[in-house]
Amino acid sequence: MSATDLAAIVLAIVCLAATVVLAVAVQSLVRTMRDLRTVVDDLRAQTLPMVGELRAGVERVDHVIATAERITDTVDAASRLTSRAITPPLIKTVSIMAGARRVLHRGEGSQRRITK
Repeated sequence: MSATDLAAIVLAIVCLAATVVLAVAVQSLVRTMRDLRTVVDDLRAQTLPMVGELRAGVERVDHVIATAERITDTVDAASRLTSRAITPPLIKTVSIMAGARRVLHRGEGSQRRITK
């Protein structure tokens, strides 16, 4: 047996060992992929109903917010209307009261002068 034959045999054994190592690695990778697929399927089975419930909850919250916005708009409009309806008469009343107070104070001053 020559050195070339020995090198060929050693190379064949190394290639066989590398093939066995790669086969074991591929088998481990396939097993891991199956486990991962099982976990993903379980996760999907558990999360899809939750997503449906979450969507329903978001729709309810959206409805509540829309209702609150409508109520806010209504209250704002009512407040503006009330302000427009009450402010002018209130200002007129305050003006009349202030004028009456001045007249009364002037009248008191002139009566004091007369009585003295």
